Order: sequence, then structure tokens, then C-alpha cells
Amino acid sequence: MSQTGSDQPSDYQLDFEPSDSEEIEEQHESEEQHIGPNKQVRFNYNGLPVGPGSTQFVTFIGKMARMHCAPTYADWPTVPDDIKKHVLKRVTDVYDLSPTRRVGVLLKANISWKNWKHRLRKVYDRYSTNSEQKIKREKGKLSREHMKLPHTSGRLGCARIEEELIKESPDGTVTRTHVFVATHTSKDGSCPFLELRPSLDEIKRLVSLDPYLGEKDLDNDPVAKVIGRDGTGRVRGLGTGVTKTVVHASAPYIKIVEEEKRKHEITDENVKLVMQRLDEETRARKILEEKLEGYAPEFENTSPQTSFSSSLFIIAAGFSAGVRVAAQPCLTAITSSTSDEPGAFFSPDELDVASFRFCSSPITIV
Repeated sequence: MSQTGSDQPSDYQLDFEPSDSEEIEEQHESEEQHIGPNKQVRFNYNGLPVGPGSTQFVTFIGKMARMHCAPTYADWPTVPDDIKKHVLKRVTDVYDLSPTRRVGVLLKANISWKNWKHRLRKVYDRYSTNSEQKIKREKGKLSREHMKLPHTSGRLGCARIEEELIKESPDGTVTRTHVFVATHTSKDGSCPFLELRPSLDEIKRLVSLDPYLGEKDLDNDPVAKVIGRDGTGRVRGLGTGVTKTVVHASAPYIKIVEEEKRKHEITDENVKLVMQRLDEETRARKILEEKLEGYAPEFENTSPQTSFSSSLFIIAAGFSAGVRVAAQPCLTAITSSTSDEPGAFFSPDELDVASFRFCSSPITIV
């Protein structure tokens, strides 16, 4: 079979990155049907995937988009609906998603597909011949140079960085201001962009003057005061696809979640108090048992049918729980300050373990 050109590798072969070939192999592997139960993925209140498995979920959407949507289409709206539905079906066959998540899946498929086409253009369109494309590229370069708010989040994005900030926060409260600062600074807190540093410094200054300023609405928080209010469409610091409409619509549900969280916190506190009281009662019972062990010889010959251990259990249980104890026979504590009648009432302060006698009536320790 004849070959055109020399044996030297072409520009395409030189420029083709190994990651692209691995990507194609992964796409072919993804053709296999998923076996087993559908995978679970968690979403935050803005509908963005977070937590374990969220990165794999987003990557899988991109694979399905590249596999089934050819790069020959001009843009996403020109991709046939049947292909989009097929991409969505492939994703829902693997992941357990509610119908409300379908719009977000297609939005992420659109972004991944466009990014893939951009990488392909670097290989196939090395030498441009289309005048319209050249004009468009010049506009793109100019827009890139004028971009004032480049982010440093990488693949994590706003949603997953917000999730990390929530875990690190003592009270679990994270505002849009926290996310915006975190996604525009390095891990050490420094800003690598000179033009953005004054704005970030001003945001931090406003927060230091009023720590609760970040909890205000999107039009009055520190980001809006320094950077400017957001218009229609995407809101800064909240992630892809999150608009003011989405934020306002999710506000009632966020309030419900916060109320449920407070209820759980109150319940947890009550459980801790109950466990603490049980521990205190257990320690008090042990102290009483140790005291009663010193009087064991006095009861050895009192009643051959009743062991000292059972009597000790009755009086200790009654002392720790403060309830009426019924037993036949049982122990009644006799003190100099109380009545000698069977079934008399005694308080723990009046209880004198110095003398006991067996009787046929129950005792009550209050």
C-alpha cells in the first residue's frame, strides 16, 4: 500500500498529545454496558455535584459527549436532539439521577464537548485559511487579555471548593465571598494575578470590618460591592449554571435544611446530656456498692434464703434510678432521723447504710 509524503512523522503526529490517545482508548472502553447497581452522586443546594465520586461523574459526562457528538457540528444547538438524548441515557444508565438533574448533565456535556473541539483545533487548524475564523480568533485573544478575574480552581470548580470550605469551617457556614476568594487565590492564600490583588485585598478588608457582611444578598455582599453586581446569567463564585433565579428558588429549601440541621443538633445535645447523667448515676452506683461491700458480714447470717448480692443490687438500683423498688424480701434502710415503719420513704441524703433489716414490703428511694 502506497504512502504519501516522507517517513518522517507529520505535524499532526508530533502535536497529538498522549493524553488525547488515552482519551480515545477510554472512550472505547466506556462503550461496555454498566453492570451492577447505579452509582450515587451527591449534589449541593445549587445542583452541582460534590463529594466522593463527583469528579468521576463529571469526567464520565465528558466521555459520553465526545463519544456520541461528532466535532463536525458547528455548535451545541446544532447537535440533534436524538444524540443529546442518547448521551443523557448513557449517563443515567450508570448513575442514579432524578429528572431535575438532566438539564445540568446536558449543560456539562456541552462544556466538555466544546473544550474537546478546542483541543482538536490546536491539532487540525494549525494553519488557518478561513478569514472569518481568523477574525474570531483575534477577538478571542483580545477578550482573554481583557479578562480581569481569572480563577485558580482548576478542575475542582466552585462547588467542590465550597464543599471543602464547609468541612474546614467550625460552624459549617460558607458564603459566596469565601468561595470567590478561595477560587481566585493560591493554596497559600496569595493572589498570582497582579490586577486582581487590590480587589481581593478590599474584599478581605470589608469582611474584617464586618464579618456578617458576607451573609448579605448577592447584590450587597463584599463581592458585589468591590467587583460589581452580577447581571443575568452566571453568578460569580457559585459555579457553572447557577443564576440568581436558581439561588432565589433554592432559598426556601436551604432554610428548611438549616432548620432540620438545628433540630438534629438539639437532639444530639439532649442525647449527650442523657448519656452524661447515666454516667454519673453509674459512678454513684459503684460508689454505693463499694460502701456496702464493707457491711457484707452483717448480712451473712440474717437470711439464708436471700443472698447479699441480690439485696445489694436492689438498694443500688433504687438509689441510682430514684424509683420504687419492689422485692420479696428486700432491704429497708433504718436511720435515726426517720420512721422505722416498713415501706418508709428515704432520701439519698438520709440514707444510712450502717443498719439494714429484711422486711416483706418494698422501699422507695426518692
